[in-house]
Amino acid sequence: MRSNWPRTLIVFTFILAALPRLEAQSAAVPSSARPSAGATPPAPAQPGASAPSQQQPVAAGTGDDRFASMRVLKDQLREKFEQTSDANSKSIEEYLKKKTCNINHVDDLLTDTQEAMKVWYEAEMKFWTETELVENERVEGQRKSLASMEEDVKTTQSIVDSLTEEHNRLLRDKATLEKEPKRTVELQKQLDQIILDIREEEGRLSEAQQSFEDANAKVTNTKIALDARLIEVRQYQVQVKTYVEQMKAYYQTLRASADSICSLPGAKGPKALPTAKGRAQ
Repeated sequence: MRSNWPRTLIVFTFILAALPRLEAQSAAVPSSARPSAGATPPAPAQPGASAPSQQQPVAAGTGDDRFASMRVLKDQLREKFEQTSDANSKSIEEYLKKKTCNINHVDDLLTDTQEAMKVWYEAEMKFWTETELVENERVEGQRKSLASMEEDVKTTQSIVDSLTEEHNRLLRDKATLEKEPKRTVELQKQLDQIILDIREEEGRLSEAQQSFEDANAKVTNTKIALDARLIEVRQYQVQVKTYVEQMKAYYQTLRASADSICSLPGAKGPKALPTAKGRAQ
């Protein structure tokens, strides 16, 4: 007597939603001196040379909107930083082109730019740090469900093994009956029944094997998905840090180029235009 084989094995599945790109970060980036994440920092700008037009790293979005206000703030600060960097870099480039010596004013422009970058960077990293914490919690919760899925895989494998063993036994019984020298009516009846049993068993085995493959694929895909989202968040944080370091290096080259103007023959303008606040105009 054969045990009833369930025709469908229900397994728990998790499908990772495609991570949409943040609308604010997918917009066109204005032309400015922004090196791309991972790119070699630009060489020091020579007098009269324009700064390269390059791009900030773009993050993949997260489906969690618990930090919506933080997202809006960081994007606003990013836009402000970009505008400040564009405007101040252009002003410095003009000094370089005209060989105008005004290092204190250049220092002020670069200070304003780097302050705007620092405020944006802190807001950006805070958002993604909080996002990473939430992602860690989500991953831990899904790992528990993953354990249940892995048990389902073991169950389906056990069923496949059992049905395979039964199928092989029926084939052996069939081969034994076919070796009988005399084919009686009773023998033929037994042989016919075994052939029917083999066909049924093959159907159940095929279905069990498909259930096993489906369950195993879902476990594999879930494992990949669990890590992929966290990895993407972490990689973006690294890209932002790299970008900021490259920007700092670029601003230093601007400052050095502006400073070198003052030692060039024919350099024009005062080295400093002090104000009541102690800052050059």
